[in-house]
Amino acid sequence: IRYWLIHVLTIPALFITGFVVVYTGIVYEVFGTPRPTDYFTEYRGQVPIVNDRYSAKLELEDLTAGI
Repeated sequence: IRYWLIHVLTIPALFITGFVVVYTGIVYEVFGTPRPTDYFTEYRGQVPIVNDRYSAKLELEDLTAGI
């Protein structure tokens, strides 16, 4: 009985907390990850992938030039 008394509160609380954290977007601010709208802007529709590791800096500058 103690198991269910504890978990009847904690399990729904975890789901509710997870939903609120994801819904408000606070995850992006806490972890510093870009929002989905920042990956694909109006001007850049392709995936920003670096192809050559030796010229990565130049490729990154080209990819981020329009931002």
